[in-house]
Amino acid sequence: MPLRPCSKDCPVIYSAVTDPVGAGLIRSTASGEKNVTGISDMTPVKAQIELLNLSV
Repeated sequence: MPLRPCSKDCPVIYSAVTDPVGAGLIRSTASGEKNVTGISDMTPVKAQIELLNLSV
């Protein structure tokens, strides 16, 4: 978690990180982090496949 020690004093904003949990930026996508925010470009592959299967 390279940025976590810094996040106590300065905000961390990430952009287009596919897996922010795996990258060590946040602990969970279910709850917020103090001074850390951003957006993930991870797509809901399972939901997309289910939708595709409904259309066939």
